[in-house]
Amino acid sequence: MDPPLPNQATSGMHSEFEQEIVILTGAEVVRRRTGMYFDVHDRDVAATLALQALCHAIDDAIDGRCTQIFLKIDGAEIDVRYDSGMPLEPDAQHPNWTVAQIFLTIHAACHSRKHHLEVGSEFCRIGIAVLNAVCSELTAEIRDGGKQLRLRFEQGESQEEAPISATQEADETRLHFVLDPSILPDNRPGEDALRRALHDLHSRFPGLKIEMEYASASD
Repeated sequence: MDPPLPNQATSGMHSEFEQEIVILTGAEVVRRRTGMYFDVHDRDVAATLALQALCHAIDDAIDGRCTQIFLKIDGAEIDVRYDSGMPLEPDAQHPNWTVAQIFLTIHAACHSRKHHLEVGSEFCRIGIAVLNAVCSELTAEIRDGGKQLRLRFEQGESQEEAPISATQEADETRLHFVLDPSILPDNRPGEDALRRALHDLHSRFPGLKIEMEYASASD
């Protein structure tokens, strides 16, 4: 029997190889390999993840654009509000997306797009895109420079994106999210860890008003 022609053998190998290729979104990569991004066994990991939502606020606080941050923890539900807007101008590298969308979906984008890169290295070592990926749900309502945008995600994947519209209201960012219990069975941020981190943050930025309302699941 004659051996198969080289192109026939190669074609078969390519076909089998192509069938094994699985293309993952950025969020899927994070969810499948969470240990590459943070220590899931760290007892304070839920608090650490929740604090990733503040990195843009801290960056703006250095320049005086953000003056107050408010957190509300109600069991596993986390709300963050601060008085500056994630940027809604088109991203330089991805002009079809706003900078805010890039922050929330591309790993390390919020780190590299800071006005002050030291904020990225110190306050968003994990990053808000990783936070989004490990949330069962995340909603962002953003007002920035006379524009507003609402985004909704599930497990880091976009579910709803209202068109950008005009607004006369003051700049603000509101985030509501729940860490996914399938990734973090204890998905409630610890109060002590949060208060320690916020106290340290206020010590670094004494002009920044920081408030937190904390209610455990049993309250």
